[in-house]
Amino acid sequence: MTQFQFTKATKKRAKARVALDGPSGAGKTYTALIVAIALANGGKIAVIDTERESASLYAGELIPGTTQRMEFDALALHNFNPANYVQAIEAAEAGGYAVIVIDSLSHAWEGEGGALEMVDNIAAKSQSKNSYFAWRDVTPVHRKLVDAMLQSPCHIVATMRSKTEYIIETSSNGKQVPRKIGMAPIQRAGMEYEFTVLGDMNLDHQIVISKSRCSALADKVEMKPGLKFWSTLTDWLNSGDAVTEPTGMPPESHQPAAPKVEAPAPKLTTPEPPKKSNGKSEPPSDALRASWTRLYQSADKLKLDTQPWPTNISAEDAQHRTGELLKLVIVRAEEAVKAVDGGIPEEVYKGLSDVTDPEQKKVYNQRVIALAVEYFEAGKVVLEDA
Repeated sequence: MTQFQFTKATKKRAKARVALDGPSGAGKTYTALIVAIALANGGKIAVIDTERESASLYAGELIPGTTQRMEFDALALHNFNPANYVQAIEAAEAGGYAVIVIDSLSHAWEGEGGALEMVDNIAAKSQSKNSYFAWRDVTPVHRKLVDAMLQSPCHIVATMRSKTEYIIETSSNGKQVPRKIGMAPIQRAGMEYEFTVLGDMNLDHQIVISKSRCSALADKVEMKPGLKFWSTLTDWLNSGDAVTEPTGMPPESHQPAAPKVEAPAPKLTTPEPPKKSNGKSEPPSDALRASWTRLYQSADKLKLDTQPWPTNISAEDAQHRTGELLKLVIVRAEEAVKAVDGGIPEEVYKGLSDVTDPEQKKVYNQRVIALAVEYFEAGKVVLEDA
């Protein structure tokens, strides 16, 4: 008897995989935020920003036709190695975000540190100088990014720049004028097939749904699509049977489950206008300085690029920086331990019943950091070139 068996297909609830492509100025970032708000249904939104923090320009903006304002947390990437995208996605998942916006996915292909630059660097170091063989090393890294998006328990909304060309058209007064149009998205060929919905945008801020697994949305054309337009997609995603496992994720191990750890996302900060200083600030306490020093030393051992405190830092700023550094160190430590042990070992949880309790969480943090430092110092962890 064959091990393969067919079962009756039923529609199940799903997480969105939405891509928006178009030329510069088409409104991809703004529309991606609108899609995210529609999908989030009150949940938190994380934006992975590769566009020089352009998404944050919309923070607090009133959504047309509503009393709702755009609220989201942002993480700016400055090196676009696909592995950095994967880490940012994992950080957002650990932070409990409902929707992850990737603005833009194109940088993972042709940006600084992206796949094309990786190929060039590998080829330059090889004897043959042949980029064809370099793809053997780069393709798996890029594939991990695709898998991270497909397997994420969060909704994913990604923007992609499109190659820009100009065509000559006849205007209403009979003159020949150039018009900028977007062509194929800037990413690896076939990337559009990975998404549930693909929307092509033009400079009139018009969207054309060129691919959709939601039949009610297929081939739709809309000027400046708002929350109402995307409600069709959210209704479709929420219809059907509930699922116990995220689509594409492997089944849970039959081993006893370890306590869940709610690791916050690193450097995901809520954009807001800078606060005006009253000219008075308290210096950080000795205890806070000691905490920072310990964290700074751990970060260095975990190969994290961390900047020291600026001169005359205020207590408030020092507290914030220490908290952000702790998040970064914990994420790096957990990644290192999982890479070596395949998960967080039971010894880390020994004697702990609820790691959401502040005191128990402090013990957990100390143990996982110490174990990760031990692995780094023993050479058991090798970082991917970023």
